[in-house]
Amino acid sequence: MVFLAYHLRLKKHVVVKRIESSFVGALSARTEVDILKNLHHLYLPQVYDILQYGCEVYTIMDYIDGQDMDRLLEQKVFIPENQLRRWLHQLLEVLDYLHTRRPPIIHSDIKPGNIILTPQGDVCLIDFNISLDGTQKGKISGLSPNYAAPEQYFLAHAVLQGQKTNVQLDMRTDLYSLAATFYSLITGQLPVSDRPNQPLANLASGRYTPDFLHLLDRAMAWQPGNRYPSARKMLVALERLKRQDARYRSYVAMQAASWLCSAALLAGGIFCGLRGVQAAALENYRTAYDQLVRSVEAGNDTDILIQAQILLEDETSILAQRPSDHAAVLHAVGDCLYNAGDHSAAATYYLDALRQAPDTDPLRSVYCSDAAIALSLAGELQRAQQLLQESLSMGISGSEQQLIQAVIYLQQGNAAGCMEAVEQVLTQAEDDLCARACLLGAQAQTDPDQELRWLQRAYEYVPSRETLRRLGAAYADRADALAGRNAAADLLHQALDCYETLCSYSYASREDRINLAVVQLSLGQADQCILTLQALNAESPDDYAVEMNLAFAYDQKGDSSNAAMHGSRALRLWREAPATDREPESSEGIQSLLELQRRLNF
Repeated sequence: MVFLAYHLRLKKHVVVKRIESSFVGALSARTEVDILKNLHHLYLPQVYDILQYGCEVYTIMDYIDGQDMDRLLEQKVFIPENQLRRWLHQLLEVLDYLHTRRPPIIHSDIKPGNIILTPQGDVCLIDFNISLDGTQKGKISGLSPNYAAPEQYFLAHAVLQGQKTNVQLDMRTDLYSLAATFYSLITGQLPVSDRPNQPLANLASGRYTPDFLHLLDRAMAWQPGNRYPSARKMLVALERLKRQDARYRSYVAMQAASWLCSAALLAGGIFCGLRGVQAAALENYRTAYDQLVRSVEAGNDTDILIQAQILLEDETSILAQRPSDHAAVLHAVGDCLYNAGDHSAAATYYLDALRQAPDTDPLRSVYCSDAAIALSLAGELQRAQQLLQESLSMGISGSEQQLIQAVIYLQQGNAAGCMEAVEQVLTQAEDDLCARACLLGAQAQTDPDQELRWLQRAYEYVPSRETLRRLGAAYADRADALAGRNAAADLLHQALDCYETLCSYSYASREDRINLAVVQLSLGQADQCILTLQALNAESPDDYAVEMNLAFAYDQKGDSSNAAMHGSRALRLWREAPATDREPESSEGIQSLLELQRRLNF
């Protein structure tokens, strides 16, 4: 029972809430009076006091103006991803605060009805009268069936049936309920607790980015061990989804062109209705283009190249009549080639995009900047310098020009000039350009420790995939250099965190997953290494690198039979691979494999 009251001393409205009698005994036993009164957070109501009146107990707390999230579910409104991300970020901040108290506080009843949306658009997490103090085994203080974690749901049934259980609810229980709340907001459906829910990646694909859906799916995993281990880890993963790398910029370009295409189709619909063939061609084009946009959004370079080729090679394609669309498609192909390290080919596509884009296209400066950088990395410094001069008339900012100049200096071997240009970018640019400048700063370093510091700065600006890969490699390299020292293990764990994050994204690359396995093995996690490699082996059964690392992992476990089997297969696949696709025999990996062959005689 809840009352609105006026606090005479504080001169403000407060909420007076009577605690249900079934919780009163537990409340006094856990000294929740002090726990609740000592909570101070922007997205929590302040608890002022807890009063006992006869046999009844009341809490006195802030009155939060606004409406709960249940109202959004009733209205069945579509909520944009950027708004969902903002709320999720705020709620994870709250949970990180609660879970790191001493003792930790587990809310245990997160659901839309317990999240208030304020007039300012922020959240407030309410209803702490049933919170756990993080030390309760086999007990249950609250349950909302659709939002309860599976372990909480089954614990409730065990308690009701008088069965003993050692189940312990922890912070991962709250993460499940939080993700279940967003599951409702995204799908408009109530989740269930007695069986796994269908992944959001299947239910909301195309409306929200795959990485965001994957993040929520992981938090809502059936087994607690498959969820994020803490609210802090999930918050870091959310921050990494800023997606300010080249792939995200490509998606923005494609999406912008897609919106223009939609408007044009709508405007031209009446005219084309008189020409059935033209209308059908427009519809086919729209479908193909939208499919390409989704692939760019998902970051699937293989699909991007296939779908872009279909559009570009269709002589009757409407793409030729839409220069902005044409430029965006060419830029998307360029990004795929850039990601693959083929800077010369990437520059060709970026330049083609620049030529196709009309003068009014706001993305011309992006195409120009990317082309100049790709040309520099391809060693065509004179053309890059010429393009830099031409960029002055295209609206490229001073910081973008400094970034291009930094790349040119780096390729010229002028580390001092590169660092001077990098510092200029850092004084005036937005986070995206600052991150790219820091990556160049890392490349210009000869001291491994300085390289690490610049990579860490890049990560602080924008935690992109490229930065994570380079950070993971740098941590692993430094660990190798410090082998045998205590610091090496810390560096390997940092590398592990980078690769685990990369592999949690949609379409994790083969290299990222192999690097994850290598770091796991270096840390003595042979079983986890084998699981990582087996999943990769199922997708690429003829990959000698996967078989080779499986051999090393089984050898570490002392399983000579499996080590010999995978080692023999790895050697055969390596010898059969084209010379351009395999490591040289002198490489450390192949030499280790040959040593294993001599030792196990396979």
